[in-house]
Amino acid sequence: MKIRFYFSACLLLISGIIYAQDIRHFLKLLNYEKHLQGELSANLSHVDSKKGFAEFKHKGEWYTSLVFQATYFKCSDDHIIVAATNHKSDQQCSFYHSHFYNYDHAKDTLTEISYKDILPELPFELFFNRKKVEAVLLKYMPEIKKAYMGSETSMDDILNEIYKCHFILPHHGTSIKATLHLCDYIGTNVVSFSKKDREQIETVKTITLHFNTALKRFEVIKK
Repeated sequence: MKIRFYFSACLLLISGIIYAQDIRHFLKLLNYEKHLQGELSANLSHVDSKKGFAEFKHKGEWYTSLVFQATYFKCSDDHIIVAATNHKSDQQCSFYHSHFYNYDHAKDTLTEISYKDILPELPFELFFNRKKVEAVLLKYMPEIKKAYMGSETSMDDILNEIYKCHFILPHHGTSIKATLHLCDYIGTNVVSFSKKDREQIETVKTITLHFNTALKRFEVIKK
């Protein structure tokens, strides 16, 4: 009788662990469906339980755009960190925002992790030649201040308005890609960048961040 009870308990524990590490379960905890409707509604989906990855896209007549991604990372002590990236938009621009969560297996809940506790510092210099970009924007700065951002606007303010970091989650593995998503509002509605200046502003790099399973945070891979 005791043997049968212990065996049943073990099966319950094992099945619970497997279930908790299924990406479909994490999608439910993320309330992912709320992210699939909006300016871009998802009409393509790819959910891979084996690799622990989910992706939802919007396929239009001429283009396909990412709407939502989710995956999870297993730490060296078996702790789970869940990551999700979703499409957002405001009155000026559309961009991507990422969230990272600690998974509490006992409570079956997700608690968001602040960027500073899981990501390295990612200055603009990692993505582009800052001197060249600032030299371009300096020419348009008076007009940007007058027509859009105000007299107290700094160069950092303009850079933060134009560039938003986009974290691209992996289909498998423990590295994510980081790049910059450009808001074209200033260059389209406030000033008119020349073709050469626009090419300079739009030239950005993609960098790789590796997940350190012991430290439970991402690190820049140095080439």
